[in-house]
Amino acid sequence: MNISDILVPIIDKYSKNTNKKLVWLPTSRHINIQTLTPDEVGDVGEELIFTTLKNSGNYDVTWSKKTKNKEYDVKAKNKTNKRNHRIEVKTATLGNSTSSFQHDGLKKHRKFDNIIFVDIGPDDMYITCSTKEELPWLEASTNPLVPRKSKMTVRENGDYKYDLMLKQVKNNLITNETDFLVSFSDMEKRLAIQRMALAQTKRATRAIKV
Repeated sequence: MNISDILVPIIDKYSKNTNKKLVWLPTSRHINIQTLTPDEVGDVGEELIFTTLKNSGNYDVTWSKKTKNKEYDVKAKNKTNKRNHRIEVKTATLGNSTSSFQHDGLKKHRKFDNIIFVDIGPDDMYITCSTKEELPWLEASTNPLVPRKSKMTVRENGDYKYDLMLKQVKNNLITNETDFLVSFSDMEKRLAIQRMALAQTKRATRAIKV
């Protein structure tokens, strides 16, 4: 299924009549997302990820909006290997004056394993799946899907802001559910390697103490 066929009905569910100025062409497929508040845009991205993972049949999925969990947005348990993924979802629309997607309010202290950036343009969508450890909190990104030189901005309140340029995510164009599920699966594999390395480090540390 074309992923926009999932996205558009979700957008339309939140959309409402508004006098807000719309800067995309009226014929744009995702035009109605420009009528939404930032919180509603966030809900759209979370529901998209929740729905797509659930539809795959490969995961047991819960959406934190329904459970009131504050640490992450979506939880997905792989039915095959039983591994849990606590997912933070950040959603942005293409900027009006610059070709960028601005993701604000990232909280490093929260207990999530992965973060998914959902970047929505007038007719296209880009999804970048990353583990928490791959993000450039202080140093250059180690995520193979984003440039190593991309960096975050730290706010006075300790939150992080992460801007992704359109040219940086163009290779993460998602047109159907399979595209996203392949990207998500690749992220699962990278996270498994990171967890294994962390476990080895902990065992080595305990051995030294003994």
